[in-house]
Amino acid sequence: MHKEAHSFELALQRRNAGVSAVQSSLSQWDTTVTIGGQNVTLEIDTGSSFLWVLDPTLSALNSSDRGMYDYTKSRTVSPVNETFVVRYGEGLVRGHVITETVTIGGLTFNNVPMGIANSSSPYFLEQPYIGLLGLGPQPTYAQALSAPFSISEIQSFALDFRTAGSDGSACIKFNGIDHSKYAGRLASAPLNSTGGHWAVDNVDFSIGNVRMNTSTYLVLDTGAGHDIVAPLSVTEAYYSRVPGALLDDGFGGGLSLW
Repeated sequence: MHKEAHSFELALQRRNAGVSAVQSSLSQWDTTVTIGGQNVTLEIDTGSSFLWVLDPTLSALNSSDRGMYDYTKSRTVSPVNETFVVRYGEGLVRGHVITETVTIGGLTFNNVPMGIANSSSPYFLEQPYIGLLGLGPQPTYAQALSAPFSISEIQSFALDFRTAGSDGSACIKFNGIDHSKYAGRLASAPLNSTGGHWAVDNVDFSIGNVRMNTSTYLVLDTGAGHDIVAPLSVTEAYYSRVPGALLDDGFGGGLSLW
């Protein structure tokens, strides 16, 4: 399978558009966000709906140039008498909730709910970002944090990852699509968000003109750390037709890599 421009529009209505540059790190994509006047690097995560950052004590444990957010130095922060816990496949973060002014891609949002993590699994302390920018739908399970943006504030976003890590032109655009980023016509598909993710039903795979005739549910998750995750039955059918493809069962976490 080859990677093309991954652009998907989550709504049709438009507001003021904003564009933020995207940097790649392995299979993750990061962008700069201004929180309370302080610039930080966050991972773009379409597989969750939470915005959180590490507190300064935890941020100082990582020497990478990813910025630091200190709510005690912000003039726009408002404390919320709530705590949060968010669990991911890589670990968990916990802390307290605030509301803040957030600017991304030239767009400014006020009173954004977000978390300050004062406890974290080691995984998040080792990453080249200080927290997560969750752009998924609000999950159906008990809310640890509210979604940072409402549909009235961000009615669509488009992601272009073709050149992440190469010429620096990868970006995320809010409330619009940059039509110069692709050739031909964009295809559309109904989105299924009932599981707390943006997902597409009835996805098939092909090699050239040969279809695999395998229908599966595909989650659009930029924070998973993998480009495409599919059931083993699908990947076996696909890679059986790819010369030289080998299965690596030693990846761990219940995943196998080709």
